[in-house]
Amino acid sequence: MSKFCRSVSAPTHCTVGRSSWSILCSSVPFGMSETDTMNLQSLNRPIEQSEIISIYLPLVRLLLSEMESERLSVCEDNEHSGSKKLKPPFIIGLTGSVGVGKSTTAVLISELLSYCSSKPRVEVVATDSFIYSTNYLKENGLVGRKGFPETYDTHALLHFLKSSNLGEPITKIPVYSHILYDIVPGLHRIVDRPNIIIVEGLNVLQDNGSINGISASRVSDFLDFTIYLDANENDLELWFLDRFVKFREAALTDHESYYRVYAEMPFNKALEIARQVWLDVNLVNLREHILPTRFIADVVLVKERDHRVSSIHIREECLNKD
Repeated sequence: MSKFCRSVSAPTHCTVGRSSWSILCSSVPFGMSETDTMNLQSLNRPIEQSEIISIYLPLVRLLLSEMESERLSVCEDNEHSGSKKLKPPFIIGLTGSVGVGKSTTAVLISELLSYCSSKPRVEVVATDSFIYSTNYLKENGLVGRKGFPETYDTHALLHFLKSSNLGEPITKIPVYSHILYDIVPGLHRIVDRPNIIIVEGLNVLQDNGSINGISASRVSDFLDFTIYLDANENDLELWFLDRFVKFREAALTDHESYYRVYAEMPFNKALEIARQVWLDVNLVNLREHILPTRFIADVVLVKERDHRVSSIHIREECLNKD
């Protein structure tokens, strides 16, 4: 559960209509023109301009409102303790199935936040950066379960979040390539004390189990706000296959691409293999590990086949704070 909405009991969500959602936190100032949203739409297809205005802009206003509440809370704690602790970054968790659009949404939220008057420094971090290398997965018989909880170096991910929370000046994280379908050997990315971190991935809200009977830290323990992107399984499969086809087409001119082998085989055969991967790996992972975390999220956005958000569900605790 996110830090500001932590509850022992199972959270309850309220369904919010698009018109009500669009005026949520409307008092939060935001300097953005229609031209700006048009520019963003061109960078973030298939998200339409109307969706940016009616769905994602209100979401960012809500995030800013919660960020301000968190900042005031830290200030009050410092006053009571007499300390001058460094303000930790506001950390947003974004999760959902393979193919649902997590990366696109994370980038869009980051770009929208850049229009804030405070000009926060935002970093988008994918949990793919903490997945084990293909060599490790092969050595441990986990290649066929890539994306499942056990294929991530959760210890390294938690270390990154703890370091960020403590305000450590330079944190190095691995770089994952979707083209290589693997961690890039020897390459790291520097994350240096951003104001906001958007952590997106399959495992953002999952429980890490226990060690010696003691509950282990969870990624969600470090999150201030969480978002779940939801969609019909048939639509998710379609989007996954569409993405596969794009990677396959790009591999026709890229000999280093993981998808090169699929580019060299007949299209129908390649597509059938991809469909089987969806059924045997991604769909199983969705049902067993990802979808069960939906109820934890502070906001759930349900998408239709055209990527338009059809319904919004927000936790009562978060709604009542506004």
